[in-house]
Amino acid sequence: APDYSFLDLTDLTFTSVPEDEGDYKSYLEYLTDGNVNTSWEPYVMSQATTITLELDLKEVKSLKGLKL
Repeated sequence: APDYSFLDLTDLTFTSVPEDEGDYKSYLEYLTDGNVNTSWEPYVMSQATTITLELDLKEVKSLKGLKL
């Protein structure tokens, strides 16, 4: 069986590009809150849009996979 180790996401910050527009709140922090009843809902745009998510790990880490 694979050996898994999990990152502690406490106090780490996600950012997205594009950012939320106007008063819209997508709740990006819900990606890592551990609550199955919450979800991130990116702003719906009139055209297909690529959204880039960036997670600041605060130090260099070696990752072999990522599951949110």
